[in-house]
Amino acid sequence: MNVDFSIAYEDLKKMPILDELNFHNNGEIFIENQDTLIKAIPDDINKMISFLIDMPSHSHIIKPKEIGTIVYSSSVKKKDMEYKSCYRMDYLENAHNLYSFNKANIPYSEKLKYTKQFFEALKFLHQYLVLGDIHAKNLFIANENAYIGDLDNARDKEHWACEFSAYYISKLKWLGSSKYTDIIKMYLECLSFILGIRFMGYIQKYGYKEFYKTLTSYHLPEEVSSFLKYCKHPNHLKPLGEEAYDFEQFITEDVLSLKKTLSFFDYYE
Repeated sequence: MNVDFSIAYEDLKKMPILDELNFHNNGEIFIENQDTLIKAIPDDINKMISFLIDMPSHSHIIKPKEIGTIVYSSSVKKKDMEYKSCYRMDYLENAHNLYSFNKANIPYSEKLKYTKQFFEALKFLHQYLVLGDIHAKNLFIANENAYIGDLDNARDKEHWACEFSAYYISKLKWLGSSKYTDIIKMYLECLSFILGIRFMGYIQKYGYKEFYKTLTSYHLPEEVSSFLKYCKHPNHLKPLGEEAYDFEQFITEDVLSLKKTLSFFDYYE
């Protein structure tokens, strides 16, 4: 397939590496300049992400802009080639993922603004793809705006399955992901952000069914409970249509009263 740029391996390795604590990595992200990052990946994913290049841009999405190839010197053996593919994307210098904001003192109204932007971006993406791998390290805040990034595991609408996901919300993993599992995951990550409590570790350890049973055993605000009822099965969201993306409809500031009660979830992170 055609590529947009090439870069020598030696030149790539001279670039500073982006702070790994703030970015989820399947590979490494290099800072090319003040505006551009290059993500280098051990696997050949160029064909899988080519559709992302043609996808329209969105103000709350960090997507690949150009597909590249890494040029190795003739002395390097194939087995020693560290990366097999790479791409360029915009660099938001002061971006941090939601994981790093876990204990930050951010007002509820400001958190609500960010979560609405995440869902706005997700609704846009679902015109073209299924994300699958949604978690706090793929969701960013920079310059008082929210962004979805690290789209490597996304699949176009012709291929609904996601090969990798940080956690699953169904024991039937082979069914893959859909826009409905995306919506549920985004809700859980935004609820985690609102509360400052990480749910992911518990879900990974005990599974989504046990997490759902534990969370709903507490007296949750009606707005939160109403959404979680739809989460018993992802397809239950279908009747909601576009309302499923309306995070504000399924959250209330009253949920903050449960921060201490639900803080035990953090122990599994």
